[in-house]
Amino acid sequence: MLGRTNKVRAELVADCKNQHGEGIFWNPADGLVWWTDIEGCALWSFDPATLETTSHEMPERVCCFAPRASGGLIVAYADRVVVFNTPEGEEALVTRFEPNNPETRLNDGRPDRQGRLIVGGMNEVSGKANSSVICVDTDLSVQTIIEGVSCANSTCFTADGATMFFADTPDREIVAFDYDTSGGTVSNRRQHASFNDEPGLPDGSCVDAEGGVWNAEWEGHRVVRVAPDGTIDRVIEVPVWKPTCCAFGGPDLDTLFITTSRLMSDEAALTQIMIDTTEVWPLIGRDFQARMTEEPEVETNVVPFKTKPAAPEDAGGTIWSQVQTILHGRDPELWSSWFQHLNEVERAGGCVTLIAPSRFMADYIAQKWSARLLAAYSRVDPEVRTLRIDATE
Repeated sequence: MLGRTNKVRAELVADCKNQHGEGIFWNPADGLVWWTDIEGCALWSFDPATLETTSHEMPERVCCFAPRASGGLIVAYADRVVVFNTPEGEEALVTRFEPNNPETRLNDGRPDRQGRLIVGGMNEVSGKANSSVICVDTDLSVQTIIEGVSCANSTCFTADGATMFFADTPDREIVAFDYDTSGGTVSNRRQHASFNDEPGLPDGSCVDAEGGVWNAEWEGHRVVRVAPDGTIDRVIEVPVWKPTCCAFGGPDLDTLFITTSRLMSDEAALTQIMIDTTEVWPLIGRDFQARMTEEPEVETNVVPFKTKPAAPEDAGGTIWSQVQTILHGRDPELWSSWFQHLNEVERAGGCVTLIAPSRFMADYIAQKWSARLLAAYSRVDPEVRTLRIDATE
């Protein structure tokens, strides 16, 4: 991963205070930048000409969406895809997503060059690779095109539509597929770029006219451009911990708009993890722009996640009871199911060691501790996936 040139720092453009901004794209039909605040259950728009933002309340979390040529939207909620007619708010069901798997939900999605919606899922409970990616055709027929997915992200297409980029985030890589533009299927999977040496994980992406993939690095404080040869040649520094998605927009398509997230973040946790937290914290969950001049025609992507409310105060007691209080206190039903996938492997010498089913899950859980536990948290072992908490501070 060489060629770190042309660094740019993103600037705040829309002070929208989203809980979890995602799914950003430019709509030339109305001259607006659109995105979703998943946990805020709202769709947002931004007018680059007037600098005005507008929010539109939705009945539940929208994971990704796109305008339809015939009017209205195609909307991916967590558990289904619908045709949504605005402003009446009428819905017509297209498909349920994995109704027999209670652990998965829809996540990343975007249209291909022919107008199909490609949208993938994630396992938000155990982190298992048992979700999928589906293709919703223009006639609203549905087919599965990728299986064995843990967390679908980065879906985007080259200008000719013949290559689809994709990331299963825990794999720390962006892959490329040959894309059948006539049938909406994929083949010939190969690695396009490794993120093993990057500070963050691959999240939302878009493609520029030269075939460069711009990726928001989750927990990486940056957006990077992956050149066609797979190397990173440009970096946009984002003054927040969790960039989520990016899209070129504006009349001249010369501005890269970036969404960010508060997911799994509270002020106490950020104090322990982030650099220059006092400067960065007020910007979390807002939107940024980075002006570029080299890229003409480009496209966008949608990559949503799920956020949870802030942790309660520590209840005191043993370190183990505090872990249980903090995790269960956020969402008892969700965290009870998560504990079914964790094993306590050590409680000796003032140290609690947990083992998670995957590195991605270990990272996810590690961010749930309170400030005290986070300060005592040792490390996530990438090989054995253990979480060690030293209680002897």
